[in-house]
Amino acid sequence: MKKILLTSFLFLTFGTALCRAGNPSVSFGLEWGYSLSFFNLRQFNYLDAEGSRVNVDERIFKAGSNAGILASFGLNVGERCNFSISSGYMGVEDNVRLVPLLAGITCVPAGIEESGFVFNVRAGAGMNVLDHTRVLPLADLGLGYRISFGNGCGIDLKFILRGAYDHPSIFDPTYETGYVPVENIRDNRAIYLSAGLSTALNF
Repeated sequence: MKKILLTSFLFLTFGTALCRAGNPSVSFGLEWGYSLSFFNLRQFNYLDAEGSRVNVDERIFKAGSNAGILASFGLNVGERCNFSISSGYMGVEDNVRLVPLLAGITCVPAGIEESGFVFNVRAGAGMNVLDHTRVLPLADLGLGYRISFGNGCGIDLKFILRGAYDHPSIFDPTYETGYVPVENIRDNRAIYLSAGLSTALNF
């Protein structure tokens, strides 16, 4: 998985720069974003070190800041839409930092080369850089405005809503290591929701 993500990121960064000049239907983008995580759903069912069954069902509303940067390679599909692959680095929750690989579609009703409202949908998965055994499915929705400079260049200013699904390690002080062994876990899931703003530069 790490090799796939690294190869994809290098392809996005260098391959697009070579293709764009000779093919105006090819696009390249760099996106910077800041988000605020606002909701966590945690459902755990496991055995503690003494053999007792523990069930946790939490819905937590809290604020936590995250940032990210993505590079994208895209192909225009018609005059109003662009299909793209993105990768980079982003945070979605405390101690959850991802190298994602996302596929998405962006639509500008006024036209890809024009200024106007823009919306996009992306989905994929990301590897947690703090725990290389965890790969999280994630998706986001974006809505904003595109400022076009012509010749395929422009800036997108967007509001982003993002969700991620996880199987995190479970902390329990009854174990010497502090964490529940995998064989003692019956159910382990978490959902992270965040909202934020992003600026994307398109070539």
